Amino acid sequence: MDLHSNAAQYASGTILGLTVLLGGCHDRVSFNNPNSSGEIGILLDGVVNGTTENDKSYITTADGHIDVGDVTAGSHNEIIAFQTKRPAALVESVAWTTSDNSVTVPFAGEMGTKFYAWILQTPYSDMYTRAIAACIKLDQIWSNERSGLYIRIFNVTDSTSDPDRSTFLDFTCSEATSLRNNIGYNSDGINIYYVDRVDFGSGFSTGNGVWCGNNTIVMGSTTSDHLAAHEAGHAFQLGHVNALTTNFDRTNVMHNASNTREFLTEGQNFRAQLEPDSVINTTYNLRSGLTTRDCGNLTETATDECPAVQKRIWADGTFPAN
Repeated sequence: MDLHSNAAQYASGTILGLTVLLGGCHDRVSFNNPNSSGEIGILLDGVVNGTTENDKSYITTADGHIDVGDVTAGSHNEIIAFQTKRPAALVESVAWTTSDNSVTVPFAGEMGTKFYAWILQTPYSDMYTRAIAACIKLDQIWSNERSGLYIRIFNVTDSTSDPDRSTFLDFTCSEATSLRNNIGYNSDGINIYYVDRVDFGSGFSTGNGVWCGNNTIVMGSTTSDHLAAHEAGHAFQLGHVNALTTNFDRTNVMHNASNTREFLTEGQNFRAQLEPDSVINTTYNLRSGLTTRDCGNLTETATDECPAVQKRIWADGTFPAN
């Protein structure tokens, strides 16, 4: 008998046994109704490989699932998922165990929104072109930034012959009620009025736009296409980020003075969809019966219920995933 050989096999088996034992569980997250293309990212709360995690980021593998390691229950246990053309999906109170876990996250379909544009400023053809450019840019940003939103209706009304139009060509939000009553208004969507000049508190300018509440945006006659995306962001309860210079720059949609708006963070998308007063949950009623959360639109510190506003699963320009 080769005692040396048997001893080596026994040692090897012991090491292998320990490897399996110490390797722990292999927990997996899968998805129902994902988009057919594009990575899926998740934020996970739980105890991962013995460490309590809040909003730990993962991205799908090539076969469309995510292996998340050995996850057990902590004080807060949930998954938030994001993908292009899918609204943020939230699975609360995940029952992580000490055994292998398989969690399925169900995605809803892309959510359609309604916009109504009212053209007061002449020439109509120029303002119509500007409004359509804003529509295209907003839809593009929403798609690129995984907001789960698209524009289902974008209706344009020619109000250049309305006898009341001249009253509002130089506009402040104090005139918003009169504007809606005299020009027109649809309560089931966001209304965008194109005038000549807008003053939001620092003087009239053709390049200004303003959110007046009550589904009312007013745009000047030379406003950029991406400014409408910014003003619409306020309807989704997103605040200005220009003071948060460590985590944002002018490339973020919610910077208040920019010519390069293009990005939204996952923290912003989460707020846009779950904030109780977002138009998604009020005007559009697109998440009836689902969880809402009052996160505070500029909260830079993550809580159990809300990721930080700057939380990124994917990089935004010069800002890396965090």
